[in-house]
Amino acid sequence: MVFVVFVSGYIFIGLNDVRNSIGEHHIEGYRHWTIETGENDNGETTYGQDWTADTASGRRVLSILQGVLLVLAMVCPVITWKALGSAISQRERQEEEYLAEIGQTEEKRL
Repeated sequence: MVFVVFVSGYIFIGLNDVRNSIGEHHIEGYRHWTIETGENDNGETTYGQDWTADTASGRRVLSILQGVLLVLAMVCPVITWKALGSAISQRERQEEEYLAEIGQTEEKRL
């Protein structure tokens, strides 16, 4: 559960930070810089980040990493939701089996 929250939150908050950290420490010749991307509806200049690496393999690795992280951000919550639903229904079945073993029904409990 912690992994799901961490990946989902960090992807939407700091994808550029993740890429920059990995690129600076593990990709040869990685560089990043801020660029102007245009203007918003209020006429304010908007900024983004661009990056490059010395090798094509380094650029491919970072591009694939971004795609994997975005997929994880969408898939992990769905998997967790399904697993949680399965665990809840399994627990309910166990409770029903236990109540049947001791001869107690829902009507008697209430």
